[in-house]
Amino acid sequence: MDNVVYIAINRIKKLPAQTIEILKSASCINNSFDSVTLSKITAKSPEETKENLSRAVEEGLLIYEKGKYNFLHDRIQQAVHSFLDAETKKHIHMKIGMLLLEEASESELEDRIYEIVDHLNDSIDLIKLKNEHEKIMMLNFRAGKKAKS
Repeated sequence: MDNVVYIAINRIKKLPAQTIEILKSASCINNSFDSVTLSKITAKSPEETKENLSRAVEEGLLIYEKGKYNFLHDRIQQAVHSFLDAETKKHIHMKIGMLLLEEASESELEDRIYEIVDHLNDSIDLIKLKNEHEKIMMLNFRAGKKAKS
């Protein structure tokens, strides 16, 4: 384990449990994320989300600028991510993928297709309905076509 990860894990462990839980979900989104999306994923109020994220900023784990939070280093994001078990990761990725898909306009869907299918593909085991599988298959096809062009 490198020094950055070791220091990050010690800082993370000192945070309140609620802050750690919110950071775990944030680590599944991306290195950069906004509090509105995160509050929807965690089902916490925007105020509660911001309060918990401010604790992580104070600890030097996150940076806040221009309405976005960023993990200070990708190794910090990875350290937080390591606190999650595989099944929980799948559920979080499902929430993220479905939220992004639901909120995307047609042009946003085109711009964010890779991000959306990545999240949905990470949680494909959880999808039980045939029509949902077909929908994800079509999104993957669309992402493939975009990649090819």
